[in-house]
Amino acid sequence: MPFYDYKCGECGHTFDEMLRIADMEKPTKKKCPSCGKKKVEIVVGAASIVDSVRVGITKPDKGWQEVMAKIKEAHPRNDMSKKSKQDWMH
Repeated sequence: MPFYDYKCGECGHTFDEMLRIADMEKPTKKKCPSCGKKKVEIVVGAASIVDSVRVGITKPDKGWQEVMAKIKEAHPRNDMSKKSKQDWMH
């Protein structure tokens, strides 16, 4: 479910809620949690896409780990680290 940002047009209080898309208008029909006025509006902002692995919510599965290991093995830098300074001079 996505997060939606809201702002009170009266007091300027901002808050967010995680709601179904179908329910995104519900907070605009309620009173502001700060001042109690019915002036809550949706704040339109940039969309954010989050990778659950990168933010630490989930761990990569075994298949992903195997693919990354193969890429690491095939990467040219991998061979460079094994060579000595003497190998590079010739």
